[in-house]
Amino acid sequence: RNYAERLIDQGHFEQAAALVAESLTLYQARGNRVGIGNALGSLGRIALLRVDLDEAQQKLQQAMTVSSGVGDLKGLSEWRYLRGRVSLYRGDADEARRLLAEGLNLCIDQQIDVRAARMCTSLAETALWEGKLDEAEHWLSQSLVYHSEPQRITIYTVERLFVAARLATAQQQYPRAATLFGLVDQVYGQVHYAIGGPMRGLADAALTMVRSALDPAVFAEMFAAGRQMSLEEAFTSI
Repeated sequence: RNYAERLIDQGHFEQAAALVAESLTLYQARGNRVGIGNALGSLGRIALLRVDLDEAQQKLQQAMTVSSGVGDLKGLSEWRYLRGRVSLYRGDADEARRLLAEGLNLCIDQQIDVRAARMCTSLAETALWEGKLDEAEHWLSQSLVYHSEPQRITIYTVERLFVAARLATAQQQYPRAATLFGLVDQVYGQVHYAIGGPMRGLADAALTMVRSALDPAVFAEMFAAGRQMSLEEAFTSI
């Protein structure tokens, strides 16, 4: 399953799904409930990235039930995070907020700051989805309170920057949005991860809007500035 997770990160969803399904069969044969929950969660994650939201919801709900039953709080927080995102992309912002808030409380109780930061980023995306721009700004800032390591680039750094760029677009701060998209382009080139699913589509739509709103020369200048910006500078401005 660990190898399958790396394949998911790289966008090889079909190969990863086959390996996770094999792992699930082995875990079921051995009665390994933690492993069953993890395998179901991985299948849910693959479905989300494939934009099969019905399948993602089903598998992640099953993973949450199994993880809760065996007291696997780490797994439960991960699946609740992903399940919240599925609810958001299905258009149920209220359900997304409930799941993510529960997940945030769980992460705070367990002192898992990195995951708490991810919950805050998704809460920001939920607020952005509803047009609550001040609330989205609050949750993005809160994500940095829980975890900010400018020297350590992860996929969650990219996702946070995607949300920040989309927020700037919604606020019609187009030059700033172009700069943030330039920074995303720089950072994304440093991580071996394929961003798929609804998040990528929403980010691409926002980038298209920014390109249309700005003079091509201005867009190119701001985008290039973002490619030269440090994460520390970006996090200070979020």
